[in-house]
Amino acid sequence: MNLLNLLKTIINYKGHTKTVNRPFLRLKIRNFTQNGLNTEIRKPELIVSLTSYGERLKDIDFTIYSLLNQTVKPDKVILWLDKEKFNENNLPKKVSKFIKNGLEIKFCRDIKSYTKLIPAMIEYPDAVIVTADDDVYYEKNWLEKLYNSYLKYPQDIHCHRAHRVKLDENNNLLPYESWDKNTNGESVSSLNFLTGVGGVLYPPYCFDEAGLNYNLAQVLAPNADDVWFWLMGIKNERKIRVIKDNITTILSTNILRQLGLIKERTLYSQNKNGGNDEQIKSVLTQYPEIKEKIIKNRSLKVLFDASCLDAYLSKNGYKAGFYNVAMNLLKQFTKIPDFEITLFADYKSRKFIQKMTKDIKDFSDLTVISQDNFINKFIGNINFAIRNFDFKIIYLFKIIMRIYEIYFYTESRKLKKKIDDFDLFFSPLNSPFPEITNNKKIKRFTFLHDIIPLLDNSDKNSLLPEWHYKLFNDLNENDFYFTNSENTRDDFLKHFRQIPSEHIITAHLGADEKFVPQNDIQKISEIKAKYKIPENSAYILSLCTLGKRKNISLLITAFDKFSEQHKDEKICLVLAGGKWKKYEKELSETFSRVNSKNIIQTGYVDDKDLPYLYSGARVFVYPSLYEGFGLPVLEAMKCGCPVIVSNSTSLPEVTGDAGILLYMDNTPKEQLISELEAICFDNDYYNEYRNKVSEQAKFFSWQKCSRIIAERIKKEFGLSD
Repeated sequence: MNLLNLLKTIINYKGHTKTVNRPFLRLKIRNFTQNGLNTEIRKPELIVSLTSYGERLKDIDFTIYSLLNQTVKPDKVILWLDKEKFNENNLPKKVSKFIKNGLEIKFCRDIKSYTKLIPAMIEYPDAVIVTADDDVYYEKNWLEKLYNSYLKYPQDIHCHRAHRVKLDENNNLLPYESWDKNTNGESVSSLNFLTGVGGVLYPPYCFDEAGLNYNLAQVLAPNADDVWFWLMGIKNERKIRVIKDNITTILSTNILRQLGLIKERTLYSQNKNGGNDEQIKSVLTQYPEIKEKIIKNRSLKVLFDASCLDAYLSKNGYKAGFYNVAMNLLKQFTKIPDFEITLFADYKSRKFIQKMTKDIKDFSDLTVISQDNFINKFIGNINFAIRNFDFKIIYLFKIIMRIYEIYFYTESRKLKKKIDDFDLFFSPLNSPFPEITNNKKIKRFTFLHDIIPLLDNSDKNSLLPEWHYKLFNDLNENDFYFTNSENTRDDFLKHFRQIPSEHIITAHLGADEKFVPQNDIQKISEIKAKYKIPENSAYILSLCTLGKRKNISLLITAFDKFSEQHKDEKICLVLAGGKWKKYEKELSETFSRVNSKNIIQTGYVDDKDLPYLYSGARVFVYPSLYEGFGLPVLEAMKCGCPVIVSNSTSLPEVTGDAGILLYMDNTPKEQLISELEAICFDNDYYNEYRNKVSEQAKFFSWQKCSRIIAERIKKEFGLSD
């Protein structure tokens, strides 16, 4: 290698590979006296297996030392050597010195790189076997991470490092050199091509008889053991799992070898120019069913936009419909076997989402990526720190962030690189962020809720334009969309003609599993007391953020007349939910015109209290003028509470014939008073609608909603009929 090529090699040296401090480690190895093996009974056995040859034996002491110095001790560490070249009497000193520390030396036929695994699998068929390379220094928790992942998923093959196989539009494998190298984050998929250098854990009996047939492997994949082991695992219905918090930085034991300054014909050098592709083709020709299994068992890497879940710590109107939809969809997405979920949080919400993943057990395994750079992190940290400050301070800071986004924000280079690892981006609310919008490879799917901003122009002169204006501007003919109702779908197709009708489908919302009829009278009494609802009083319930569109003034004035006509009855109106500050004046004017003695405003209601609040109500009233779906209506129905709703937009679609409809183009106030009288004083009428809503509610669930979304997504990737 000439000087110019040497300089190029050093300049292009990959940062994910580093080297050990050789003099320092030599000193530690010289003084190493402990037994590196497990001394307790473990079933099945945990065996670390490796092989070596030639020049590599000069540095193997670094590797062996690291394997005998793990936080989780293996039951055996076995070094397999060529029986034609070695025996008990001519072992290299750098190898034999570790026998006292627990190392076992076994001699076998030299079957090249396959020697590190196949002999161990044949001799110890019931054991868990972890392979290691002979020129890598493994961190202390390397084995612990692999073994903990195995204990959680004992049927899978587990690895620290993998490449991500890429497929063309016809689901054919693209060339090896185009694959995503050294993917980050937990992942389980047939598209994970395990790379042995990071260490791989193989559970017992993960290969069939063909997988252990070295003679066949030598014919089909003579220089690609990783190819063989990957495809044989898939052949035997095993999933390939890249573990959580995987080790991506490899510590080489010899930097000269890593830089290519030691002349050595490695498997990488033999395979980098199409060798892997030829051997993969050879194996798939012999076993065509493997390709079918790769397609069948592949997963999709989903980048889920969790930014709108920044209301996680809020107790106000922001933690309402959109938040609940996003939260429940995320919960369902994590249960879909074909989806590998990574969360995206914009720089403003990053700290909130990280907090959420720590607090919610279902999300603890999820990785969060964001628009990280120094300025973004700084602003995001301030946004998190002031979350409980006065509204005016928070609003002022939002203006500052908006100015930053318009004039100073630059796309995150790190994020742009990470995005290339994903198959699709899914947003439950927001328009795709710039790094996604400018990526032509990733497919985008967005959940659309309503066209309210087109019907209400009151915010258009605001200093802080709402997220929906950007969303509407970004709607296009290439992306894919889901709506919460047929009414919403029709609205979007009418107002945004650039969306092809086949690119937008309806997935009706569901309600959380906690929304079921509650019969605990004592608990309902406690909830009534908590929200200052008189114990001996029946109550009419409405739950929404108290804004103009919700038409609460109709309910307030109707109830005022209703209560005046029935002074002797103990019935109150409970208005639950946060207020929008810009509508406080209007609400105050409405209250000034009525007798508010029997009207109770609870403010924000804790999620855990809602099923009891619904179950304790005589009737739920929702006279909204426009709804994309009307989630509180479904929640009330799930709890067996009769509902009175307006006949506008999506609400009849949700209630079917189980809801009492208010005809807004007639005399809704008088009709509402009449319906309140019937539902409150006629038990037969009450029980009729109580039974109806319970049956109608069965047609809606988050499982059904997410299944519709998942099937549409998989269809776009050729994974569904």
